[in-house]
Amino acid sequence: MVEQELWAMLCVYQALHQLAADSAHRAHLPVSHISFKQTLAAARRSVGADFSPRQLTAKVRDVQDDLIREAVKPRPGRAAPRATKRSGTGYRSLRPDEPATTHVTHTIELQLFPQDQRPAPPNSPAIPQITTYDETSPLPRQMASAA
Repeated sequence: MVEQELWAMLCVYQALHQLAADSAHRAHLPVSHISFKQTLAAARRSVGADFSPRQLTAKVRDVQDDLIREAVKPRPGRAAPRATKRSGTGYRSLRPDEPATTHVTHTIELQLFPQDQRPAPPNSPAIPQITTYDETSPLPRQMASAA
């Protein structure tokens, strides 16, 4: 039964390709412009319809007309040439003896200076002193005139 099913599928496959080739020849198109998927869909639509054996030729012509109408239109040329896609992730593979993770240790050295002896950071201006005033302390002369 499986062998019979396989032969039946191969026969249908060849019949669909023959239908596509005949449709392309009738419309003076290259066979590559008739999609196999559209041919299969058109054949499925026509199978459920009732028709007598005398109407078979007319039914095949209707399916061919559908395929010609749905033919793939020629595409414009490529804007960029085809390029081979690089495979892989961009990360190197681990050797079998190499561990999956590595441990990294960083050392940070800090020097603490007294408040009045701090050096200015290299290549940066000195940080200005910011003085804050609360409501009880007297305002400097320029701030008092603005207020």
